[in-house]
Amino acid sequence: MYLEAIKIFCDVVRQRRFSRAAAMNRVSQSAASQNVLQLERSLVVRLLDRSKRPFTLTPEGQVYYDGCKLLVEQYGAVEAQVRSLRNAVSGVVSVAAIYSVGLSGMSRYVQQFARLYPNARVCLAYLHPDEVVERVLTEEADLGLLSYPKGGRGLAVVPWCEEPMVAAGTLVTVALDHPRMSRPLGIIHRRRPRTPTEQAYIGVIRGLHSLDESRSVERPEQSESSYRRRPEGSQGGHTGDRRSAAKATV
Repeated sequence: MYLEAIKIFCDVVRQRRFSRAAAMNRVSQSAASQNVLQLERSLVVRLLDRSKRPFTLTPEGQVYYDGCKLLVEQYGAVEAQVRSLRNAVSGVVSVAAIYSVGLSGMSRYVQQFARLYPNARVCLAYLHPDEVVERVLTEEADLGLLSYPKGGRGLAVVPWCEEPMVAAGTLVTVALDHPRMSRPLGIIHRRRPRTPTEQAYIGVIRGLHSLDESRSVERPEQSESSYRRRPEGSQGGHTGDRRSAAKATV
């Protein structure tokens, strides 16, 4: 690249040595010398007076160096700005989620994300599971949140959490580690590097869930224990009713 040759020339002039400039640009000393020679041939002028030790700039070389030094500095500033934009969490992340993922929980995730990343926002849609997958496949959504996620078809899965399952209108008192008492939730996305904004949103929802889980780790046992000690005839039914409830399927 022509700009690389110009940068090497500027480094040679600043360092006053080809070896140092070569090391800075990760090229051999011979390659650095050839870069400068090629510039001189293309310009049809001598940029360096090599008859002196150390070498000096010719009048033409001084004019060329003064102009190229500014050019290299400006290009470096542009590169730095582009890299910062690429790594910044900004813009919109589109999320498709199943209805049962929990409206209140999703609201907390969106609010936390907005607090942490004010230059980014979440566009959230609630859909049926098949529609969530389709939105991600067709790139209408960046991320999909659903239960029992599956990879394949160009999709990758990021594990999220285990969500407790409760039978509607029925109190379930089976063991907490029963295999049917929870379902896995996951995050699907297309098989490509995730953007900083997508990665930030995944970090927020996984982090908040882990925090909630650690705070409530004792609650299930307390709830089950207090229910079992409930006297017969109190609200919640008789012993026979509780045994029937224990057999309920989820």
